[in-house]
Amino acid sequence: QVGDLAKNGTPTYVVSKKLLKERASDIQNAMKILPFGGRLSFAMKANPHPEVLKLFSGMGVGVDASSYYEAVLAIDSGVDPTTISLTSQELPKNETDFKNIIEKGIHFNATSLHQLKVFCTLFPRSEVGVRINPGIGSGYNMRLSTGGVTAGFGIWYEYIDEAITIAAEHDVTIVRVHTHIGTGTDPMEWRRALSVTLELAEKFSDLEAVNIGGGFKAKYMDGDHDANMTDIMNILSSELLSFEEKTSKKVKLEIEPGRLLVLHAGVIISKVIDITDTGKEGYSFIRVDTGMTEIIRSAMYGAQHPLVVVPHTEEPRSEKEYVVIGHCCESSDCLTTVKGDPESIEPRLLAEAKIGDYLVIEKTGA
Repeated sequence: QVGDLAKNGTPTYVVSKKLLKERASDIQNAMKILPFGGRLSFAMKANPHPEVLKLFSGMGVGVDASSYYEAVLAIDSGVDPTTISLTSQELPKNETDFKNIIEKGIHFNATSLHQLKVFCTLFPRSEVGVRINPGIGSGYNMRLSTGGVTAGFGIWYEYIDEAITIAAEHDVTIVRVHTHIGTGTDPMEWRRALSVTLELAEKFSDLEAVNIGGGFKAKYMDGDHDANMTDIMNILSSELLSFEEKTSKKVKLEIEPGRLLVLHAGVIISKVIDITDTGKEGYSFIRVDTGMTEIIRSAMYGAQHPLVVVPHTEEPRSEKEYVVIGHCCESSDCLTTVKGDPESIEPRLLAEAKIGDYLVIEKTGA
């Protein structure tokens, strides 16, 4: 079967639409718990393939675009612009592009005071969201933390009054507060994130929704686990109810998971192109025809993925420890790094490999 899937060559991505639908449905069902409604959007940077965007859009899932170019791709793929949120580090290169895309109905979240000023100048008497850095961050390493003093994402929480003043000067209504603290956190971290966000949100008199981004924990290896979205939604619902009791505001909750929606649905099929070693005191290496060119997570984050050697011959194979490396002449092009430490390698026990075998990298939908 692996050979059939790779009949047009390797490396090749394979994505299961069935698994995409199941995961989206699971999260949508969990969000029905929310007391005042909510919106699920797909962080499309996790997998911007047009077929993935079409599938989720057809299920009523919105799109979180992190650049103007992503927003254009989503629209070109048939996504309704009014279901797209644009939260970008970079504004469109020219004013015309910005005007055109906002006039299509996209929801914009300003990620700096400068962005907010530009938006308010171009679109007075309109509505906008603001991304706030709440002063806390979380992630299993620093590269995955997107809040706190070391992260340049969003308007620093101490500048909220200035943001409100800028909007008021142009008769712009701030209707959404957006935060994102990082990747790989547990339910109680989400309670803390929402609690802090709601505390900041009290300053916005016309608030309609809070958006806590994505980054929900996802299972890659044995010992990991996916975020239990039902548990998380129950916890967050209690925070929203407490906020209503305190402020009389019924606030919707928006979330923007990326990898949690897609990672389980994808694999990369590669081919073993070489077997080499560094002597008795060194390592045995499997070299494959893919690597950081198709999947950069291991090199960037020290992320781990399940790896499976699929023999191309039928004789019995024993197991052996290997370091799996890619086809780039680059020391970081390694698929068997230590979790959270891209600088170190960790050999993996795999079926004995031979040149011509397939090596399947699992959980690569993101």
